[in-house]
Amino acid sequence: MNAETEIKLEIAPDSVEALLALPSFSATPQALVRRSIYFDTPARALFSAGIVLRIREAGGQHTQSVKAAGLGKGPFPRQEWEMPVAGQRPVLDGFAALFAEAGADLPEIVPLFEVRNHRLLWTIEENGVRIEAALDRGLVVAGERQAPVCEIELKLGQGDADTLFALARQIGGQLPVRIGALSKAERGFRLTEAQPASIKAEPAALSADLGVIGGFRAIAANCFRQFRLNEDILLHRRHADALHQARVGLRRLRSAFTLYKDRLVSPESRRLKEELRWLAAALGEVRDLDVLMRKARQDGLRIKLRDIRAQRYAALADLLKSSRARAIGLDLQAWLHCDADLALAEAEAETVTEFATAVLDGRRRKLRQHGASLADLDDAHRHEARKDAKKLRYAAEFFAPLFSDKRSQRRRRQFTEAMEELQDRLGALNDLATGHALVDALELGTHPGVEDLIATGDRDELLRAAQNALDAVIDAKRFWRAKA
Repeated sequence: MNAETEIKLEIAPDSVEALLALPSFSATPQALVRRSIYFDTPARALFSAGIVLRIREAGGQHTQSVKAAGLGKGPFPRQEWEMPVAGQRPVLDGFAALFAEAGADLPEIVPLFEVRNHRLLWTIEENGVRIEAALDRGLVVAGERQAPVCEIELKLGQGDADTLFALARQIGGQLPVRIGALSKAERGFRLTEAQPASIKAEPAALSADLGVIGGFRAIAANCFRQFRLNEDILLHRRHADALHQARVGLRRLRSAFTLYKDRLVSPESRRLKEELRWLAAALGEVRDLDVLMRKARQDGLRIKLRDIRAQRYAALADLLKSSRARAIGLDLQAWLHCDADLALAEAEAETVTEFATAVLDGRRRKLRQHGASLADLDDAHRHEARKDAKKLRYAAEFFAPLFSDKRSQRRRRQFTEAMEELQDRLGALNDLATGHALVDALELGTHPGVEDLIATGDRDELLRAAQNALDAVIDAKRFWRAKA
């Protein structure tokens, strides 16, 4: 396993004492005090391009780092530069061309925030495996705004990754930790802007050289990150948009399992998919209530729904904090890195681009078959067509980075517009079919104003519009075959 395998766990400050009492952390750690200053343009041009410029002070020494994960495809093949500097002012000589690629002029680069960190370091050795463990406690400070940091980093120095994830699971079994989703740099940059109500899906880091299973790992990590980022917002602010995007992250992840089902053959993959289904269903029940809240006009009904919503959000928060929900992230990470069946599948000769083309063709074909005549289907089968549409759209989003030439991009924009129209039309039909059942489940059938909660419309007209939208998707040129 790659020596750079690592995992980050967020831990509450009041759990640190219990962490230090665990046998793996019984040795006296090395203590470090570090201060890092991050630089960028006021508009964050570097960070937007995937570049992080930092000066770290530790033990009276200053070290400048430039990380350029977002670039490197042109004349800059390196990903990271590190050099000693005299103080807290960055040395920009030699980086002008790199920064210009990001759209940043050197005179604009200023300090934006700093990270003040106390780090405890352990080297844990067991059966030939060496793990570097770090506990970071500190603050990210941007002007008058600040955010605490309390996290554990476990990094594999030598040996098999199974032991690394076993240690993470051991910690998770005894302490309420979660998979960390943000780097310290990301925390800082978020402090410099308005706090988001939700986080939408980011492009998956796919490239043609990843291989089929490498592509799945990248997609799964992308989807789970979307869930975790929104879960944090949801737990702190209980915002409806964060709930929606957390649910979308899980739905995308479950779709990825379906798209790769022929490669995911281990019992653990099936167990994880069922756990994700359980978690997504819990979020879905509360999301349905948020949708109703937006439709309610009568004051008494709004108050009734608000009370139900408060109860369900509290129950959902308890569920997300449960050991079962928290274990999903740890188990998913361990499976992605250590599963023997995934390792076998990774050795297959098929490229990720060939796999993506076959998957997209198959999903398009399934949608065409199931949606050939929406008017002749019952509500349940129309819902299946709606799920087919979502899986096709998610597949198109996942694999889009593999088809980046101009012709493919032009076709993808047209395809995406057609897919959005289709999902809107199928969503309207689904609201029409499920509204009464949802109202009955909430025991609101006789409440004044309840008619506002139930979608109405000309069913035949909705069916015609949905069929036209579906036909437009099927007729759209396939962006994944633009070079064929």
